Amino acid sequence: MLRLAPGAPNQAKMREEIDLTHDDQAIMNQALASLDKGYDVVLLTDDNFAAVTAEHFGLPVRVLPTHWLKEPEADDSVKELARKDAEIARLKAAEPMLQLRFTDQAGTKIERLDVTMKRYLSVPSDKVDRLVERVTALAPMAELTPTQLKEASKPQSPGKGFDISSIAYPDDSMMPLTQIAIDKYEDDYRKWVSGVRSNIAGFHAEWNRRRDWPQAVFCVQNTGSRPAADVLVEMNASGSCKLSGLAKGNSERRDKGARWLELAFPPEPPRRRSRAEILMATGLFDRDPLASLLRAPVFSSIANLRRDDDAFYWRDGKSDAVPTMALECKTWRHGREEEDGALPISQAAATDHHRHA
Repeated sequence: MLRLAPGAPNQAKMREEIDLTHDDQAIMNQALASLDKGYDVVLLTDDNFAAVTAEHFGLPVRVLPTHWLKEPEADDSVKELARKDAEIARLKAAEPMLQLRFTDQAGTKIERLDVTMKRYLSVPSDKVDRLVERVTALAPMAELTPTQLKEASKPQSPGKGFDISSIAYPDDSMMPLTQIAIDKYEDDYRKWVSGVRSNIAGFHAEWNRRRDWPQAVFCVQNTGSRPAADVLVEMNASGSCKLSGLAKGNSERRDKGARWLELAFPPEPPRRRSRAEILMATGLFDRDPLASLLRAPVFSSIANLRRDDDAFYWRDGKSDAVPTMALECKTWRHGREEEDGALPISQAAATDHHRHA
């Protein structure tokens, strides 16, 4: 408890060395007078020299902690700086302001995602060989033999008309099966078998890619007092992870059907074809060749190209996983509801090891 000392100040020296004209020592003299009368007296000061002097006179001392001290009285220059700081703060408050937070799919605010991911292992090489053998047994390579050309008979009379194509293809008006066509077919077949092997050996990687990766939801809002022009919002991923985005109302980024498991059909072996079949394939008998062309506009509709100035659009991260996602908006208005979007988090490297991000 702090009390004011009653009565008139003591003018008598309590110690011979005291100088009453010195303000600090005059205070010490008053405290010593109370101490000599039997009062419990302690001198509180933040002046080290005054504390040493009081201890010399036998007066108990306690040094004041720094946070007890009052701030010095501000002069005109300090007041002017404070006024300018307040004006700068007011102007800053009149600007757009980004507020970004992350939630889980239930809407709970999060700073960390803890998930357990299913991991698919690769197919053993011996099983890959057996599966490829089963596929090739169902679709074996065709055994083909090139067609031997027959020598064309000479025309009976120079003045009599004849079919000139019979000189090149005299065998029943059929085109021959050449060795070049057979070699190309066999090469395509071997490439097909190699592709089948690659697909089977890489099934686990595709399954891992199609896993349901953990998702967070980012919520961004302009909490300032004015709209922002040409806004770019970027979210960076650090560590062994990447980010990608989903459009609103579209929770599936990839086709979850089983068609990607289907293997390609083997190449069709070449066969002999008639001249009439070749001519029909070339479309020489079409009355209007342009009628079969696809009638489609060269340019898409202008309406489809127009963007909503108030909406956010993906710049990077729309479908493929990227280390930095970017969204852009022409005019980001303030005082509106949050913009939100799903944020799948996937591993950056094609590996089956555990990753933390």
